[in-house]
Amino acid sequence: MSRLIAFGCSFTYGAGLVDIYPRNLRSSRFAWPEILGNKLSRSVVNQAKPGIGNLEILNHVLTTKFQPSDIAVIMWSQFSRHDFFRYKAIPIGGRLIGTAGEAEFLKYNPIEEDWWINNNRARNWLTIHHCSLYLQSLNIPFVSFLGIVGYNDTLPYPSLEIPNLLKDIKSQDWIIDKAMDINDKDGAHPGLESHKLIANLIYDKIKQ
Repeated sequence: MSRLIAFGCSFTYGAGLVDIYPRNLRSSRFAWPEILGNKLSRSVVNQAKPGIGNLEILNHVLTTKFQPSDIAVIMWSQFSRHDFFRYKAIPIGGRLIGTAGEAEFLKYNPIEEDWWINNNRARNWLTIHHCSLYLQSLNIPFVSFLGIVGYNDTLPYPSLEIPNLLKDIKSQDWIIDKAMDINDKDGAHPGLESHKLIANLIYDKIKQ
């Protein structure tokens, strides 16, 4: 069976959906990759991992063994997370955590300089650009889009022509409800209806 391979962070993994907690041994069967895979009649390989940044997402793409019939979909994470996978052993409260959250990361790595923000934007866009060209070189059909847009840190768009980047799909288009993540009672992740909407938006783009 042809495969849909999805890459991203917790928004792609399905964090906060009902089948994830208390034991998140695998990605949610209610997350948008599974819904999209069903619509496309494809098996789903969800390579997403909660808390990761865009450089690690690129690393997952580069280390995936693609098959000629695969389709890839990438939901990019927050730009401020770009290098997060380098900091998996940050001591927080006397212990080592698996992956640093933004607040913890910035507490131990204060970043305020404008040069860093501009540098970081460039690194993210070059990461997305490289990923697109890499998948193009393999002749793997793919689409990607910005999943978490915050602090206006993803703008402006670069002059680079980035293949298959869905610039018209933004988070405000699909965050219509919130999952109740047990680690964040306010709901920090898309809920079931949002995942359905994400899948439908991408499906329409693929079918075009």
